[in-house]
Amino acid sequence: MNYAVIENGKVANVIVAEPWGAKSLEGVMTLVAVEDRPVTMGDEYKDGDFYRDGEKILTPSESLFEYYNAMQEVINE
Repeated sequence: MNYAVIENGKVANVIVAEPWGAKSLEGVMTLVAVEDRPVTMGDEYKDGDFYRDGEKILTPSESLFEYYNAMQEVINE
């Protein structure tokens, strides 16, 4: 699983670790599971979400769902 290493509200690095390995690093560094979000170094992490250039970083399925809802609004107009 991919984890973001968070330092001062920014992604300092992205590492791959087993959940038990990440848990063993608690207290040494702040790790946050990124799921399938395309998180990279320099992205912001605040209030439980990742951001790049002020935009929330979505998973591919969240992005598709957002697109679907936008298209539904267009169709309904």
